[in-house]
Amino acid sequence: MILYYITLACFIVFLISYIHDRRKIINGFLFNIFLFSGFLSIIYVTGTTRNNALFMFASIVSILLFFLMAFGVFIVIIVSFVNGIILMRREGRSLSNMLTLFLSIGLILLLVLSYYNLNHATPPYILSYILVCLYVVIFYLAFIFFNFIMSSMIYKIYRPRLNIDYIIVLGSGLLEGYRVSPLLARRIDRGLDIYHRQMKKKRKKKTPKIIMSGGQGADELLPEAKAMYTYALQKGIPESDLIIEDNSKNTMENMLFSKDIILSQMDGKKYKAIFSTSNYHVLRSGIDARKAGLKAQGVGSKTPFYFWYNAIIREYIAILVMYKKWHLFTIVILILLTCLCVYMLYNPIQFYEIIETIQKLL
Repeated sequence: MILYYITLACFIVFLISYIHDRRKIINGFLFNIFLFSGFLSIIYVTGTTRNNALFMFASIVSILLFFLMAFGVFIVIIVSFVNGIILMRREGRSLSNMLTLFLSIGLILLLVLSYYNLNHATPPYILSYILVCLYVVIFYLAFIFFNFIMSSMIYKIYRPRLNIDYIIVLGSGLLEGYRVSPLLARRIDRGLDIYHRQMKKKRKKKTPKIIMSGGQGADELLPEAKAMYTYALQKGIPESDLIIEDNSKNTMENMLFSKDIILSQMDGKKYKAIFSTSNYHVLRSGIDARKAGLKAQGVGSKTPFYFWYNAIIREYIAILVMYKKWHLFTIVILILLTCLCVYMLYNPIQFYEIIETIQKLL
């Protein structure tokens, strides 16, 4: 019975956190805890009531989880390798487009080293120490990644109310230095979709302004915002409803400079704003908006899977860097504890002698 209360408590804690700020990374962790406790509750109910439907559900989920634990790493290797090849062929051989390929190669090397160590481990077991520490760090990073993915999925549930003052569209690189790319076009179209839906409301109270936000990169012939502005005009958006912000160089500046425009026009009045970006980029953009003091939630445009998979890894790395001190501290503690456990395993007698020596000194 206590499992039911634990599940309910987990859901309530998640709900409070989500309502307070849907952009928090911890929301994904809290929701995963709720799912886990909920699954345990279902197993308990299945065992006590012998409900066939619940038994079938629990069995299917258990088989899937076992399959993922047994073969998940091989699935990741294959999917990552194929995705890396496809991405390089379609988008070019830049370092940022090779993340999934690096992931695949890294996991293959780890498996090869593990197999070698399994058959050739000899004192002082240095390779064993290194591999076990690597596995612990990888498990930690995978755990954080899973929570990040869940946080991102939960955040995208957001559906804006159609009483918006400003729609901010975040820029991205231009093709040939001046043309809107398909990726950027989808971002703009997502913002324009909300604009049109609000304009079609029977009781429309306000006309939203669209801020095209994006500066000029070193390899671009004009600012991204101006190319986006031209694209929106060609889509039939009145010039009076478009605003250009062409000074920003990154997402944080997108938010800061767009906020300055909004505050200067609203003259201290309250405003309602949203931003439009790619679906993989929504959560981190929301975090940057919060840090910039911009009161805005985000909506995401669809992205092809071959691009999304690599991009979500890039976003995950950016999130790790954003909270690097905390993650580095945690990883160092995990490595120290792992080394201690491995030493105990390979040298139990020496370990107990060290403990006895410490006790005598104390």
